[in-house]
Amino acid sequence: SSNSLSYCIIVCGILFLPVIFWLLIMTVAIRVENINQLKDVATGDYTLGPDLDPFLYLRHATEISEGRLEKIDYMRQAPLGVGSYAYKNLMPWGIFYIYKIFSIFEPISITYAAIVSPVIFFLFSVIGFLLFIKVLSSFKLSSNKSWLVAIISSVLYILSPVMLHRTVAG
Repeated sequence: SSNSLSYCIIVCGILFLPVIFWLLIMTVAIRVENINQLKDVATGDYTLGPDLDPFLYLRHATEISEGRLEKIDYMRQAPLGVGSYAYKNLMPWGIFYIYKIFSIFEPISITYAAIVSPVIFFLFSVIGFLLFIKVLSSFKLSSNKSWLVAIISSVLYILSPVMLHRTVAG
């Protein structure tokens, strides 16, 4: 009985695997559609969108990559400065490590890493959300139904305008 149950769980997971891959590909495709429009015509390099936070993250990621990140950030709350944001938040470090990992395969700018990092982090959050909803719904539903609930919930999570605004490339 327990062998047939575990066999059913494995088969159901494998059957839903193509749908999950499609879900992840759709997530990335929606969010990177605007990358070509982020090229600066004057410099030919990419630029960030109009939000202010990514510029702070990019500045700190650049300082990290150049080895000149200081404890006090004098560009914020001038002239006295304030403790560097990079020591309190993971986002500049995430951008830096995405830059380092992508640079192994192809030379990219740190600005490009800052542009694609929200998409990459959201991709990981979709996987976590999908598995979380699967486990949560498995307490009340069968394995097939819990996968279905998890996939439908993840589609709603991906297409939510609130999440789309904050996780689009740029």
